[in-house]
Amino acid sequence: MKALIVKTLRRALPGAFPAIARTWQKWNGLVRYGDPHFPRSFSIEISKFCNRTCSYCPNSIHETPREHIDIGLYHTILKRLREIKWNGVLDFIFYNEPLLHPDIVGLVRRAKEVVPWCMPRILTNGDPLTHDLAKALIEAGVVSFWVSRHPPVKPGWDDRMALLQEWFPGVITVTDLMAVQDRQGLMTRAGLVKVEKEYQVDDCVAPTSCQHIDIEGNFLLCCNDYHRAHKYGNLKAYPILTLWRDPTYAKIRKELRHGVTSLTICQNCIVKQKP
Repeated sequence: MKALIVKTLRRALPGAFPAIARTWQKWNGLVRYGDPHFPRSFSIEISKFCNRTCSYCPNSIHETPREHIDIGLYHTILKRLREIKWNGVLDFIFYNEPLLHPDIVGLVRRAKEVVPWCMPRILTNGDPLTHDLAKALIEAGVVSFWVSRHPPVKPGWDDRMALLQEWFPGVITVTDLMAVQDRQGLMTRAGLVKVEKEYQVDDCVAPTSCQHIDIEGNFLLCCNDYHRAHKYGNLKAYPILTLWRDPTYAKIRKELRHGVTSLTICQNCIVKQKP
């Protein structure tokens, strides 16, 4: 029912939907977890491999091995999400291509079985996305696909995406990364890559936007910590709320929201430092 409401609102109010969603997520975080800045989504790194090596991604200079998350650990993470009755977005990505996991449909289905209130979402480069795979994932519980259009665009890619959008209206959103770069710029991933136009920020809410969980079950600082250097506990040992409320992690998040940086990785992202 909740997924149906989300799809209906997204179709009826495309321009206003993001603002409505953010307002709801703040209230949801405050009421359920005592924190309006509680993550709007959780993302589990189900694998490390990506088929692309985009110049604006650190994968272009580092190998992405064909490693998959241990299924026992995956179930443990889902149980942790069940403990907090997670009812928001659940992604399956860090710097990997989730659709290349050999059992992506099974992982989504299992997520809905263990955490029935969650809303599985697929962030993908679109290369492996077909009609049959999209249909199977939707039947398993996926509520939306966010497809990024990366150069070089393979022959037939645009036509295939257009057909998928016709077949599954309101479910598949395609974003051209080069248009994003022209309009607002792209992240340098904390200085790891060079981009033609850098996206500049004065403060940071990345941990609020998404809490990333790596392939080993660690709570990571944010999506820009490519090397997984900043970890704040492991879900094999601690519940989600214990890790989220860790005083050190909470202090860093609060400082970032006000543009104050104590970590080098953050200083490489936030352009205008505050004392």
